[in-house]
This record gives sequence, C-alpha cells and structure tokens, in this order.
Amino acid sequence: MNAPHALPLFALLPPSPSAPGPSHPLPSPAYIIGPLPPTTPLHLALNHLAFEDSQARAPSPPAPSRKGKEKATASLPSEPIVAPSRVLILTGTKGDFQDCIERENERWIRDYGGIFDVMHRLKRVDMRYCPTPEHLQLYLTMVSSSFGRSRDPQECHQLEKAPSLIIVYDAAAMFLEERLVDEEPDDSESAMEQDRRQGKWQFKPGVCIHDYLNLLAAARATAHHFSSSDPSSVLPVVHYTVGS
Repeated sequence: MNAPHALPLFALLPPSPSAPGPSHPLPSPAYIIGPLPPTTPLHLALNHLAFEDSQARAPSPPAPSRKGKEKATASLPSEPIVAPSRVLILTGTKGDFQDCIERENERWIRDYGGIFDVMHRLKRVDMRYCPTPEHLQLYLTMVSSSFGRSRDPQECHQLEKAPSLIIVYDAAAMFLEERLVDEEPDDSESAMEQDRRQGKWQFKPGVCIHDYLNLLAAARATAHHFSSSDPSSVLPVVHYTVGS
C-alpha cells in the first residue's frame, strides 16, 4: 500500500511564485483552525490534484534501440491519465458556502479560475452540502464509490471514483448558533467565562464537544473504508474549522 504524499502548508493558499510559503508538511489526518479564507478547501483540493497529476504523468523510461541498448535521448512522452484522482469536500449549506466565496472575491480565483487546467481539476472536486450534523453523519455512513459501474446521477452518495483526499470544511459551524452580543456579564463568572461571552458563537442547546468529535471520527472511518476498498492509495483527511 502506498503512503499518501504530505501536503505542504502553502497548499492551503493560492499559488504564489514569489512567496510560496512554508513547506512544513501537514499530518494525515490534519486538523486546521482558522482564520483562513473560505477558498482554502478549493486551493487545497487544486494543489493536491496538481501533485497527483504530476506523479501520474511521470516520464516513461527511454525506448531501447535496435541493438537492445537504451537510447541516450529524451524520455518518451508520458501517458495520459486514465483514472485521474478526485477530491471530496464536505461542508454545510450550499448557499452559505457560495456567499462566503463571493464575499471573499479572491483575486486568484478571478484571474485563474477560467484557465483550462484549473477548470479541469475543479470538475474533479465532488462537493457535498450537508445542512445539519445529522445529514453529514448519514452521508459519511452511506457514501460509496461506483468502482467503474454505471452511476446514478440522482444518488448523491455514489461517487464516480474513490477520492484521494477528503476535506471536511467547517463542520463545527453546524453545532453553533449566533450569540446575542448585548448580554450583560454576570459578576459571579470567572474572567475566562466572561471572555467567552464576548464571542459571537456558542454551542446549540443540547450539543457538546463529544458530538463534534464523533463526526470527525466518522470522517476518518470513511477514509479508512475507501482506502481498504482501493489498496492502491491511502486517503489523507483534512478537518478545517473557521476560527475567529
């Protein structure tokens, strides 16, 4: 079984030839807390697919000459990618995600989003929108790959191919609700509790951190299922949570 390649930290941001950023590798699974731009999961997916494509297009060995010796010429052109890698991004509602992307109005997306290579890789990113933790938990339980069989477009839990990267984007937001900012602090509260009151978000009633951790564990179990079904690859999982 092949080990997954380590994604560098700069894969979280738009490409920058002048300042590529830190090359420290991300662990697998990786847990990332913001603040980072909402385009981060897209850049992570694009950078991952670009690396996978470069590995799949590795030059072929030189062709032997008539005398049985290898020619001292350039390598033959690489073969086209037969089954290119794909990425699965899981997040909240479609409207919320699109609103964040539009508000960010990132220059790199405007300048390079229409380039063929970028568009080709974006088509290999499977986006799944889950409005509640229950929807996400159910999807993680049902998601599967068609493994070359005919795929029903109506069955959103069926993927064309097992993903080589799974990104869970801001799943914590599904457990939070907006706090009223005009609440007066209680004198009996500790300094830490008063600091928390100044935050804008809080867990919904009846929700605890254990519920969130169970969701992350389900994502890891899904990655393990895919890697067991397709021994040629091991899936890294990235959990990205927006921070204040």
